Amino acid sequence: NAGMEEKEKEALRSMPFIAVRGLVVFPHTTMYIDIGRERSLSALQRAMMLDQRLVMATQRSIGLEEPTFDQMYTVGCTVRVRHIVPGEEEETVRLVCEGEERVLLLSLTEKGGCQYADYLPMPLPAPGSENADQIAAYAQRVKSLFAELCRARGRASGEQLQIIEGESDSRVLADLA
Repeated sequence: NAGMEEKEKEALRSMPFIAVRGLVVFPHTTMYIDIGRERSLSALQRAMMLDQRLVMATQRSIGLEEPTFDQMYTVGCTVRVRHIVPGEEEETVRLVCEGEERVLLLSLTEKGGCQYADYLPMPLPAPGSENADQIAAYAQRVKSLFAELCRARGRASGEQLQIIEGESDSRVLADLA
């Protein structure tokens, strides 16, 4: 369908990219991420010159030093870098970043010594969609199961429980729980 292809082209975006190992970045979460690969440091430097935003996605195998597009999971997240501090190991930095929006990776390209991700945003359905009552019921169930799990394990703080229990947007809840 030509009309759909034009809409996708309009929505297509490009941003500096970092492949992460052994973790998944979600929207609405703050993460501490150590980076040290030259390609990642170049992407970070480029992002800081622009708008402090990057695309991050998880590589399928943590042992790869230079993963290709085919070696990446194709759902990632845009992040905003909030703070950069020296890493614990030499030649690494620790990023404090906040996940913003879930994205679908379409390709990776090399530009000026760093990788860029070509991607499409993956917005979640808006509240009030046709099955809003069912989604609200699922959200309530997720909240109660999460609270039960936290009490059983004793691992969540009261603040974490308050955040989960107080969240009314099921789209945000899906990323927090």
